[in-house]
Amino acid sequence: MQRAIIVTGSANGTNNEVTVDALSPMKGNFKGLALLSPLIKESELVGLKEAGFTGFRIKANGRGGLSFEDSKKMVAHVRAFEWHVEFMFESMAEVLDAVSFLKSLELPYVFDHVAHAAPFHNAADRAFSNLLAVLSNEEHAWINLYSFYQSSKIGPPHYTDMIDVVRSIIEARPDRVIWGSNWPHAGIAGPMPHDADLLDFLLAAAPEEDRRKQILAENPANLYGWRPI
Repeated sequence: MQRAIIVTGSANGTNNEVTVDALSPMKGNFKGLALLSPLIKESELVGLKEAGFTGFRIKANGRGGLSFEDSKKMVAHVRAFEWHVEFMFESMAEVLDAVSFLKSLELPYVFDHVAHAAPFHNAADRAFSNLLAVLSNEEHAWINLYSFYQSSKIGPPHYTDMIDVVRSIIEARPDRVIWGSNWPHAGIAGPMPHDADLLDFLLAAAPEEDRRKQILAENPANLYGWRPI
């Protein structure tokens, strides 16, 4: 692994300095996602962009990320940065309810934590079908596979009950899916995930080499602004 995204953790509030410090020695191979105060100054935003930030998080309830109202105002300040927004949520229903708002931002938007997809989701489930339709039809819609392990009932090391769910997501829009370990796995009540298991899971969910290259290299390069590999 040569590239990574560091997300400013909620414990730091809207102080992104710890992320700035982590990005500094990585010479552009790491980029950041910010937690922004609605009162942040224009000069501070420019500083984050220059430090390697590529977007910011929003959340429907405004905790751990900007609220919808504040996000709309923030987008006006960062549109020229070619940033994206990552949407934090509590349920798939919340994801689907937010699609209209996210589209109105006219920026790429990423559904975090595999959009709360769960082992019981399949084509017969209306909410899951709607999610797949959004991914298939909305040019700005992306999804990350972070923390799929939290939805698994079978658990480690293989998380086999999540393979079909994630495979369906990949098949719906393979050029809009990104993988991540979600390290350091904050808030995990059960066994701590082994990051190698999480990468092995992708070998099962995306057995085709060209799909894995998209998810691990080409897609993140497009979203985060790295040179293509």
